[in-house]
Amino acid sequence: MAGGERILIKASGTPLGMLPNRTYEIERFPLVEGAQILLYTDGLTEVFQGDEEFGEERLLALIAD
Repeated sequence: MAGGERILIKASGTPLGMLPNRTYEIERFPLVEGAQILLYTDGLTEVFQGDEEFGEERLLALIAD
């Protein structure tokens, strides 16, 4: 990331909307002007390429400057 810090926010738990009346905690992260955010589901990183998962490392390599 050119001139900035990459923050990887790990999430876990029940997917949004799956269970009625489920509550979630709020976390806040400051975004500076020009910052970018990538939101994705595990379906993106857990897809298989041949015999192995695509993986988070490959995804991060694709978006690296």
